[in-house]
Amino acid sequence: MIKDVYYVPESLRREFSEHELAEFREQFQAFDTSGDGGVDADELAAMMALLDIHMERRELVDLVAVVDADGSGQIEFHEFVRMMSNLRRGQSTKLSKFIQMSKQAFEIREECRDLQTTPVVGCRANDKRERTCGNGACRSTARRHRRTKEPRFTSTSSLFGRDYPYEPPTVVLHTRIYHVNFIMLVDGTAPTEWLSALWTPDWRARSLIERLQHLLQTPEPDLMVPIYNARDVPPTIGTTARSFGIDCFNQYVEAPEAFARHARDLVRRQTEA
Repeated sequence: MIKDVYYVPESLRREFSEHELAEFREQFQAFDTSGDGGVDADELAAMMALLDIHMERRELVDLVAVVDADGSGQIEFHEFVRMMSNLRRGQSTKLSKFIQMSKQAFEIREECRDLQTTPVVGCRANDKRERTCGNGACRSTARRHRRTKEPRFTSTSSLFGRDYPYEPPTVVLHTRIYHVNFIMLVDGTAPTEWLSALWTPDWRARSLIERLQHLLQTPEPDLMVPIYNARDVPPTIGTTARSFGIDCFNQYVEAPEAFARHARDLVRRQTEA
């Protein structure tokens, strides 16, 4: 009789929907690189290495042992599902927390990979994973200034945190431009305080880049009104930069031709630098 490596006891199966069980199976298969129906310390180490996490083998063996109820030396699928059941009940372990984090990290990596293989028109993206940047980072370069003859590009980085996609990533512009929606700081970067007002959990990295690309070409001053009307200055901007941003906003609204000249001069200086 052939053993079903994805067997889950009925009492445990009732706790989850078929969709959730299918997701668990997909996660488990990502760890079970040998395809033998179990995840051992070596496979766990390999998966952690992909996320730039490195642990001593003894610690990895101990992590497996906590979940390995039958002492086989590896985590079988039903034990994996039991671990996720305990996590749902608030009984987390270091391994279950890593599994939860890795799911999100792999999804972000797939989004970045999709942007590399099928890029947004006029853009290119690179995966810049760093352990200090939450669960992932993606740097994108977008074409802008469609009315100029020569190509102009801007560079942005998106740092994805643990609450993504329910909270927006931290997006920073790294190219000095004079733009009503990007308040330049002394270090030459610009935060995107308005993003939280637009973000929905349905957005992904692709929709974010498409929105940034559109905004670079078609400014939206209304997005800045709540920021400038707020009583408190956002800590990512500061009082001085906010004052500069308000001047930029007023010039864009009241003297668009002067604004355009200033923007072109800044682009020219940056190109010649």
